[in-house]
Amino acid sequence: MLKKALHLLANLSLGKELALALKILHLLAPLAGRLSGLEVARRVYAQLPAPWKFPDGPATEDEFLDAIQAGQLFLGKVRALTTH
Repeated sequence: MLKKALHLLANLSLGKELALALKILHLLAPLAGRLSGLEVARRVYAQLPAPWKFPDGPATEDEFLDAIQAGQLFLGKVRALTTH
């Protein structure tokens, strides 16, 4: 139930594409080993389809990384509120 609520909240507040990117990063995090979240996000950005990337898409790599970091911070705060 909580995961569904967080997913819906992420979709509404961040947009479907960014919420999906955050979900992918969350799923890949345990597999990344020594890579930092930022390095994984860079690799994800590199694999995005061309229409998602600047100049045709909505974000440059830096904007994408900033959005991922903001989303991770947001989800961390939501988790902190729901676990205490």
